[in-house]
This record gives sequence, structure tokens and C-alpha cells, in this order.
Amino acid sequence: MANPGIRYVFPTENVPGQELLDLINRANSYLNNETFTATSRATLAAVIESAREVLGTNSTNILIDYVEAAIYELTAALDGLILVAELEAARERLQNLINQITELDETDFTPASWIILQEALYAALEVLESEDLADINAAFEALYAAFDELVELPIEEEPQKPENGENGGSGNGGNGGNQNLPQTGHALPIAVPMGGFLLILGLVIAAKDKKKFE
Repeated sequence: MANPGIRYVFPTENVPGQELLDLINRANSYLNNETFTATSRATLAAVIESAREVLGTNSTNILIDYVEAAIYELTAALDGLILVAELEAARERLQNLINQITELDETDFTPASWIILQEALYAALEVLESEDLADINAAFEALYAAFDELVELPIEEEPQKPENGENGGSGNGGNGGNQNLPQTGHALPIAVPMGGFLLILGLVIAAKDKKKFE
């Protein structure tokens, strides 16, 4: 006598089993469709084989829970089929971001933010040739986030050069910036040498003393 706590699919109530069989037949039609990636089709083929084992060819009693689990897994494998065009588009998007990042100059950013970017870049390069679309999209999101969070170092401003005429530099013979003094129209007096001045002064004093004693 069957255990009343276990549900079976009997030949007279084979609705779940028929649903799984129909799903297997549908899944088979995708196995040779090259618009989907080879990896996702191989995964589907393995799930189809497991589903066939659940049904069996000579079984009269099939656990409903097994059938329902097989239906779930086969449906997930069908949903997981990846279009080749979609995969290539995701790879191209990731490659473009990688190219943009490799052109950056490390010295323009803080070391901490640069290290985070390089870790994300390494992870992206690891999955670039993968056929797992989810992995490629995840790598893109992580790399973009690290790129977006880069912290630029402050730009050091170069000291401004003094303009002509400032701080005593003008190129006009070192006039100390006085090249714009107004012209008076009078020539400057010719400087008398100190020795000549003393000589003249001595002569004047001697003349006075001579006159005094006359």
C-alpha cells in the first residue's frame, strides 16, 4: 500500500508528468539554435537530461515533488539562454570602459581610490571573455562604480611670474620702477667728483685766510 504522505504521478493522473514532458520537448528545440551561446545551450541540455531521468521510461510511480522540481529547473534553464548578440554587446560595453580607464594617469588620483579601481579592473579583465552574461554585467557595474568614485588630487598652481616693472625689474637700466617719472625739462646737474670738491673748498678757505691777514 502506498504511503499516504507521499504524492505520486500515476498513469491515471499524469498531469504533472505531461507538463514536464511538454517542457522537455520545447527545450529540445533550442539546443541547435546558434543564436544562443554554446554555454547556455550546454547547460540546458544537462537539465533536459536530468528531467528525462525524473520521468523515466518504465516508471509507474513518479514523485510529484521531483517532477515539480524538474519543471522549475528546466524553466530556469530556458530563461537562462543567452543570445550571442546580447553577450557581445555586454562585452563591448565592458571593453570600452576598460579602454577608458587604462588611459588614466595614476598620479592624478589618490592612492586609495586608485587601488580600488585597479582591483575592479583586474576582475573585469578576468571575465571579459566569459559567456556568463551575469558575470560580465556585474563586472561592469563594479568597475563603473570604482571609476565613478575616483578621487582627484588637488592641482598645484604654479607661482605667477612678476610683470615687467614690478619689484624693481623693468629692463630700463635698473631704474627701480621709476621709468614713469614725469620729465621736468631740466637736465640733471653733472656730479662733481669728491676729490675735486675738497680741492675747491680748500682753495676758498685759503683765499679767505690770506685776505684776513692783509
